[in-house]
Amino acid sequence: MRILLKYIVLLFLIISNSQVQAYPQASKWFTQGPGNKVTLYVDFFMSSTCPHCHKADDFFSSIESKAPWLKIKRHVINTDIKALKYFDSQLQDLGSTSFAVPAFMFCDTHWVGFLDAQTSGKTLIKAMGYCYQQILKEGRLSAETIAILKSQAGANQYEMVTAEPKSPLYLIPLAGMFDAFSPCALFGFLGFLGFLWLVPNQKRSQYTVGFSFIIPFAMVRLIQLISLEQFYRLSELMRWPGAVVGGLLILLLIRCARQLIAVKTIPEPRYIMILSMFTAGMIALYQQSCDFNVGLITQQWLDNQPAHEQTSLLYYGLYFICYMIPLSIILLIVSWLSRKEKYAHHALKFTIIGAVLLAGIALLLLINPTWLSSIYLSYGLLLLACVIGYGLKSIRRRREQK
Repeated sequence: MRILLKYIVLLFLIISNSQVQAYPQASKWFTQGPGNKVTLYVDFFMSSTCPHCHKADDFFSSIESKAPWLKIKRHVINTDIKALKYFDSQLQDLGSTSFAVPAFMFCDTHWVGFLDAQTSGKTLIKAMGYCYQQILKEGRLSAETIAILKSQAGANQYEMVTAEPKSPLYLIPLAGMFDAFSPCALFGFLGFLGFLWLVPNQKRSQYTVGFSFIIPFAMVRLIQLISLEQFYRLSELMRWPGAVVGGLLILLLIRCARQLIAVKTIPEPRYIMILSMFTAGMIALYQQSCDFNVGLITQQWLDNQPAHEQTSLLYYGLYFICYMIPLSIILLIVSWLSRKEKYAHHALKFTIIGAVLLAGIALLLLINPTWLSSIYLSYGLLLLACVIGYGLKSIRRRREQK
């Protein structure tokens, strides 16, 4: 009965909160009027001598009459000192330092650059429309909406522009394989090596553990490309499950260490395989939030291509396959090297390095999984793992000599 009352109270609070949110709100980014009428405000910063600014100005002039919910205020920063000061204050508010124009600020995000109506224009209007619809639906500008728009704004600064139009069949494989080795994917690469080095000299186990990591890792990436909104919702839901995975991973590493010391073997590979699947998914969820996000750049480029929905799904499938190729090649190389005699002499060292890498990832999952997007932490963890691996191996060798 007590549990039922808790659920009733919780439901009442949720309903009450939703009713409060439904009342008109004021914001510098939007206003809500009678009848849930939402007006979205956009600050457009430009220069009178910038040709791309004039392209953007012409584009927005053509759509303002078609989108009455959109109010665009133009600021010419090279002729109006007040506009320049306002630009500076807005940049400070949004934590940005780029004075490049054309620049667009809306929904607490900063967008830079404009190529043409078919590419940049389409991306900007889609983002503004998404923000508008979310405010209509939620009655507010949520943190999730802002996070999604910031990811898209970051990708928008690296538009895929070539001198001649290229086929998606040419660009997608390159982007997919490069994405697997981008700074956004370094923790995934370290985690992958960590699990492989826990099962040295076991070809079958390495393939099992390797592909149990690669497939969910690529699947989560695919979810982000297909639906960024669902990806962010999933990342919020997985905070506590991620901590559980981190805890289980630490327990597995403790068990590995005990067995390695006692009988010089590791636990059954199936435990490692199961945890590699869940760890791969968690790493993929939280590491893909750096600025140079190749996947989101590719997504925006694909959205601007004249393709049917079925064709786009095929392109995403191709991206998924190409994203798995680099890690699959590494798996083949590690498996081949592990059967060499020289590798056997260093197997313990690699196992220790792998265990330290996984321990670092487990701690980040427990403390704050969003730190998995930090390139500096990934470099630091790699350096620490190498130092510990080489150090412990040297200490053991000296003891054996004595």
